[in-house]
Formats: sequence, structure tokens, C-alpha cells
Amino acid sequence: MKNGKTIMVRRATRDDLPALADLNREVQEIHAALFPEIFKSPDDRVSEAWFREQLADHRATLLVAIDASAILGYIVLRVLDRPVGTFGHARQSLYIDHICVTRSARQRGVGRTLIEGAQARARELRLPRLELDVWTQNHTAREAFAALGFQTQMERMTLPLD
Repeated sequence: MKNGKTIMVRRATRDDLPALADLNREVQEIHAALFPEIFKSPDDRVSEAWFREQLADHRATLLVAIDASAILGYIVLRVLDRPVGTFGHARQSLYIDHICVTRSARQRGVGRTLIEGAQARARELRLPRLELDVWTQNHTAREAFAALGFQTQMERMTLPLD
């Protein structure tokens, strides 16, 4: 809670679809500006359909952060189950597929509250860790995740070919 308002986390519902699409527009705009060759411009109909699919997917968990008046952010979670391999041990984690905090609610503890909700879900599923991917050029997100205790374990590099 910051600024005197309580922030709560709950599971998303079909009634949240328009708000989820609105929030996703903010994230999609950032990604499309950073990497227009990879990310499409936002389309609320496409986003809403994607969120509808996620709500129906038993492997996904969608949480929303709310205050008394609005949805301030969301997080989409998936269980990652990596089997034992030749060189690695089997491992499981709860993967943060998407996370968004609306611009007007940043620096109010919304992201922290969503991550706490993800931690609670991981504990409920008896998973030992959270994992996520973040774009290197998205400095704001990288700093926010580091402040929440996330540590970089791996970086992916690319070599564009003409």
C-alpha cells in the first residue's frame, strides 16, 4: 500500500478482458518501439483474444492488481517443467510470461504486489523459483526486477544477418 490506497491481487476473469487489452497496449508499445522488426503494433482485439485463451488454459494463471477503482496491472504465469537432460538436472519454475503495471500506477508497489502474488502461486504449486525474460534495452523493467530481487542468470545474444 502506497499513497493511502490498498492494492490487492486476485485472479483475472472474463470481465477483465477489456482492461487487460488496454494494459497490454502499454507493454506492446514499448516492445514495438524497441524492436519493430520483432513486435507488432498493439491491437486490442488481438490482445483480448489472447487473454481469453490464457484464461481458458489450465496451465496459465492470470492475476490482476487492483485498487478500489481500477485494474492497475496484470501478470501471466506458467509452469515451466524442464526434464532431466544429458548435461542438466530436471527443474521446475513458475515463469512470468507477461507483466504490466500501468504508467499512472508505477512506483506505488503494484509490481511488488504482483510478484508477491506470483510467489504465493509458486509456493502453492510447490515450485522453487520464479523466472522471467526481460529485454536488455528495457532499462526500466530491468531495474525494477533487480530491485525486487531477481538476478540475471543468462543473456541471449543475436547476430542479425543481412
